[in-house]
Amino acid sequence: YEFPTLGGTEVNEYTGVNVDVTFDALSTGKRGMKYRKFYSAIPLSVDAIRDMGTLDMNFAMVQAKQRAAVERFFDECALGVKREGGKYVLKTQDDLGYAGGILSTGYGGENGETTHELDLSLSGWQDRTGNLIPIDYKTGGMASANYAGTIVDRLNAMVTRLLESNAFEGHPEDLVLILSPAVQQMLNSLELSLNRDYGSREMKVGVASWNPMLRANVVLSNMLPTMETETLGGQTVSNARMCVAYLKSCIGFGAHDVEYRLKGVNDKVDIDHYSRVKGRAACARMRDDAVMVLPVDES
Repeated sequence: YEFPTLGGTEVNEYTGVNVDVTFDALSTGKRGMKYRKFYSAIPLSVDAIRDMGTLDMNFAMVQAKQRAAVERFFDECALGVKREGGKYVLKTQDDLGYAGGILSTGYGGENGETTHELDLSLSGWQDRTGNLIPIDYKTGGMASANYAGTIVDRLNAMVTRLLESNAFEGHPEDLVLILSPAVQQMLNSLELSLNRDYGSREMKVGVASWNPMLRANVVLSNMLPTMETETLGGQTVSNARMCVAYLKSCIGFGAHDVEYRLKGVNDKVDIDHYSRVKGRAACARMRDDAVMVLPVDES
């Protein structure tokens, strides 16, 4: 699926009358969503139900678990991750199916053949063109000593970079932060030590809430992957959690053809039917400058 993207423009100041027109350009392009397909098929064994005694089991319960699994898969697509070895990792071009999502490979151009990656390098940070806030970032200038270098300082730096981005169109509700539960704990500890309220107790898993201190809608997720990064001094840090800030108007999501069916089985002794769900979902960044990443050392 392809959708057009529109860049920004500027107005021209002029004086006098009978001024000649100079035409400006409105940059356009294409971004694509490449779908990740999924399914789940769960049989209901007649013998297993009898053997479980008082445990009630029916297809309504089976489908309830499948629906929860589908919702988790939608979240995986949105972030651009997959579950591997009991944890979530970035999905790459080398994995089965397509990548996409907020964090992984984006697709553009004709037929989605052009790929786009986030710039998570220190050089991108230094040029103010990349998508990274350094793991040991610290506000300079007039920042107070008990604030600069804290997790609040770094999270605010992500939001600031989005506010400075040409992708931001002046709508504060467009700003979203995805944090891990461990980062919420850091914020809670900071609140207790500094006797401040940074809104950590209002943060919820899967439910966004406005945080005036961080100037964004904040949601908690246990699906954030990790990355290897460097400090500003060049020291390597492994398994740093990727906290994310993005503009939701610049993220496209699509879920199609999700269907639940009860299918018959005729070649199994103790199974008459199974519950199957199948469908596809995709997510894509419309603009790469609408995403910022902060690695956090949770150790």
